[in-house]
Amino acid sequence: MRLFYNTETPRSVNPNHPEFSDDLLVWQMHTLPLGNGYLGASVYGYCDTENIQITENSFANPYDRPPSVSGCRVRAGLTSFANIYLHFGHIEHVDYERELSLDDAICRVKYTSGGARYVREMFTSYPDRVLCIKISREDGGRVDFDATIDIPYIDDYCQVPGDGLAREGTVRYERGEIVAESRLSFYEVIGQGRLRIITADGDVVTNNDKLSVRGATEAVIIFAVGTNYRMESRVFLEEDPKKKLAPYPHPEEYVRATLDAACSLGYDRLLERHLSDYHELYGRCEISFGKDSSDEPTDELVRRAADGNIDRYLEALMFQYGRYLLIASSRPGCLPANLQGVWSGFRSSPWSAGYWHNINVQMNYWPAQISNLAECFISYSDYNQAYMPLARRIADEHVAKEFPDNLGPDGENGWIIGTGTWPYTADGPGGHSGPGTGAFTSLLFWDHYEYTGDRDYLRRVAYPVLREMSVFFSKTLIFTEGRYLVGKSASPEQMNPDGSYHETVGCAFDQQMIYENYKRTLEAAEILGIEEPLLDTIRHQLPLLDPVLIGESGQVKEFREERFYGDIGEWEHRHISHLVALYPGSLINATTPEFLDAARVSLKNRGNGTSGWSRAHRLALYARAKEGACCYDIIRGFFRENVPANLWDQHPPFQIDGNFGYVAGVAEMLLQSQAGYIELLPALPDEWKDGYFKGLVARGNFVVDCCFENKKPRYIRIESRIGSKLVLKHPTLDKATILIGGRMITACGDKLSTDTVPGDIIEITL
Repeated sequence: MRLFYNTETPRSVNPNHPEFSDDLLVWQMHTLPLGNGYLGASVYGYCDTENIQITENSFANPYDRPPSVSGCRVRAGLTSFANIYLHFGHIEHVDYERELSLDDAICRVKYTSGGARYVREMFTSYPDRVLCIKISREDGGRVDFDATIDIPYIDDYCQVPGDGLAREGTVRYERGEIVAESRLSFYEVIGQGRLRIITADGDVVTNNDKLSVRGATEAVIIFAVGTNYRMESRVFLEEDPKKKLAPYPHPEEYVRATLDAACSLGYDRLLERHLSDYHELYGRCEISFGKDSSDEPTDELVRRAADGNIDRYLEALMFQYGRYLLIASSRPGCLPANLQGVWSGFRSSPWSAGYWHNINVQMNYWPAQISNLAECFISYSDYNQAYMPLARRIADEHVAKEFPDNLGPDGENGWIIGTGTWPYTADGPGGHSGPGTGAFTSLLFWDHYEYTGDRDYLRRVAYPVLREMSVFFSKTLIFTEGRYLVGKSASPEQMNPDGSYHETVGCAFDQQMIYENYKRTLEAAEILGIEEPLLDTIRHQLPLLDPVLIGESGQVKEFREERFYGDIGEWEHRHISHLVALYPGSLINATTPEFLDAARVSLKNRGNGTSGWSRAHRLALYARAKEGACCYDIIRGFFRENVPANLWDQHPPFQIDGNFGYVAGVAEMLLQSQAGYIELLPALPDEWKDGYFKGLVARGNFVVDCCFENKKPRYIRIESRIGSKLVLKHPTLDKATILIGGRMITACGDKLSTDTVPGDIIEITL
């Protein structure tokens, strides 16, 4: 699995674009991403002067927009840290190759210039927290080049003069190293990057404005970066932006120590450690729709897919690319993946590259559990625990203002956030999304438990998250007309004709997410053997939430006051928030056929989406509705309009949730387990009639492999990691040969139900 190209990265996409510079369009659509959670590196792959753009996710301004621009999507926030330039002067070249190996997380650039074949090999190591670059020639000859670093966007403002978002920066060249240091004034964020060049022979010459390598048979560049940020609760609680990072040390000691440690290992050992770490995650899952490779360059595959000719290999490549991006941007010990993962070439990022909780950050983590990358969710879980004290304070303030009679002591009113959070702060509920954003988030923690079966995590993290979210809603729901409803409710981003957001009472998004949170809280308490008065309150309110209403068009009503589909809001709105009970929730399922039929009506009327992430949500929804042909229509639209040459999802602009949502949606087409049993190939389209998958995960921590022909499973292998009870449904199971630990067992009709012990292997031949 690889992205590869046989022409050099273009220098231009659209020099007259109304919103982005031409270079930023090239960055969004053509650079190849490397990442290890600690940093993101975007590789241009030029032969004369290579450019590697560096991002560090804490190097950010506050969420802000130019005060004169209403609705502006390019808003301060995350900003590019630096650009590493490697000057080769190879203007004339032939036989160009550029690739990103998903199997190894290595980027390579190869070309011939002056009769010599030059090779660059690059990777970002999670174990050692660095970017590594090796430069050589295939014939063992000598290489010469210069290295520089540029700090972009230095100015006394970010968007408009006087906005208080100044940036400073210096670059110095000393003793075989480049030291780049930059400061963002608002939060007093200090970032430092250090680059060192190692050669076994030849010379590394330090000048005032560059490092020069001359006559080396091989040169290794190692780069480390860090800031004075700490992902700690006090950062979120501190109200003075100048004091948020005040107690923390300058990053120089950390960056220098990181670089020294990596350099002491050497390139080969760094590569070995990188591959060992990466393979353990990426190699858990494989997928094929009948074609496992392609000799065509990726940009050509993308061009043909946009014309409607989608290659089976490209469909699988896109799945594995999403998994690669999650591994690259969300690792324990780091900030989680934001709206752009861990990559931003911008001065001011689209929507600030924040964490948006009305669907986007949830979509980032939908693929983590099912695609066998549960560890990648831990960075968000840790981030949640860091902002949790602020979320409790927000809940205190909200209850005190809106429901003073229900106010408990400080910190005992649950927790809540609104749509936006960032590395430094979080918003409260209100505006274009209702408080269901909180429960939308808490569901991620239950999913992590359901897929892993980790009871310690349930006890320490997931149950408290669910419970305290339930506390907040138990204090803020309004009892009216025999129902418990959210008083200030909104279906994300739906507007009135006058351009204001539509605020109402008890919209489907909020009611459904509260229902899911309440239900999971009760289930978690039962598993843990917990009983407390709050649970009685939940048991009383749960059946009175009225989360799914069917309208006169046969639709799931988005708003309680609507009669026919489209009475309120945009008919084909990108959000489809009134179906969150179908996915990622599970209230709408095969056991509620009237709800499921109504969901299909809403899906059909809503259309197939416009932005990449909205198509991805529709993909997962149609998969849950078991509409394989509709799923594939969504995929056609996705490749037609949202996928550029480097496969980064274009909202547009670049927004990584579409990449992650594609993985989740495709996985749901192949495997589902939300209804209490495992179901194989529930939404397989005719285009994918033959293929296989290995390593998808079902709830209960079952690892599932399946080979299928003519849309029917022929061989199934299931590994029980923790010894859960296995329930599998398939129409012809009673005719299958079923072995568990070499012992033959039989199914009862269309259902196999059996106890397992950790390590059991169940093999089924149909």
